[in-house]
Amino acid sequence: MTHHGKAALHRLTLRRTEKVGDTGVTLGSIIDYVTSLEGEVERLHAAATGFDRIVAARKAHVDAVSAYNARRALAQSERARGNWSIKLDAEYRTMSDAQSEFIRVAQEVADAALSTSGKE
Repeated sequence: MTHHGKAALHRLTLRRTEKVGDTGVTLGSIIDYVTSLEGEVERLHAAATGFDRIVAARKAHVDAVSAYNARRALAQSERARGNWSIKLDAEYRTMSDAQSEFIRVAQEVADAALSTSGKE
């Protein structure tokens, strides 16, 4: 919340029991509602950020699998001609590391979501 927003909220806090027009709604109930919305916005932002991390890790894995498959196709065509010099170790390692990173990020984000959902 910005400084101006906090100052305005503080001024309203001083008048928590004051009713808003003929509605019967108090300023305090409005403040409580706005405060609860702030928490919800923060939770949704964290979830979106986590989702973005999962998508980025998955994309890195998919790209690594594509690179490995392209290299494997080249190696197979060369091996059919008797050339066994093309190795796949580096591409396989990159693909494996990307898969491990995807799993790690997904677990980390899920664990964070579980820990915050238990606090509600």
